[in-house]
Amino acid sequence: GHFPHRKHKQPDDLSLHLWAGGIDWWTSVGYWPFTGGDRAQALNWAGSNAPHRVGESSQALHRPRANYIGTRDDALFLELTRGSKGGFRVKRQVLALPEQVWVIVDAYEDRRGGTARTVWLTDNDNAIEPVDNGNRNRYRITSRGTSDTLAVSVVGSTPPTIRVANGETNPMIGWIARRPSR
Repeated sequence: GHFPHRKHKQPDDLSLHLWAGGIDWWTSVGYWPFTGGDRAQALNWAGSNAPHRVGESSQALHRPRANYIGTRDDALFLELTRGSKGGFRVKRQVLALPEQVWVIVDAYEDRRGGTARTVWLTDNDNAIEPVDNGNRNRYRITSRGTSDTLAVSVVGSTPPTIRVANGETNPMIGWIARRPSR
């Protein structure tokens, strides 16, 4: 994710950008000013929705590989994997179904027993609201100026830790500057 010869942070391996109806529902990266004192937080994985090992360096990567790409009856399936030195391997599966249903599945293997993380980012114009139906891992994302919404459910083999944080609310000209919270 750190390319010194480029003008801004580039997408990380296995990251996802979902744009529909003129809205950035899920984003991967945005413009991060070179002059910002917190730029180092954006490099590597902290500012990306790419699944990764906590503390993993982008220097330890093995390039991702597409295992399968297929379509059938207006559905699309994509499976990508990547590994790193030290026995960490991640697989991301993306299933796009008719009627605007998307399923994203991340699976991790780690011989060291580390912690994996995926940081989902949405545009600053969007609002995230919990949906209270007895399942605290469901959310609704709404965007200004439209009645469209994105329903989100987060599940895992162990209960995932979810924290909603707000970033920049007054972006500069160009891409949106995002600041991960701690």
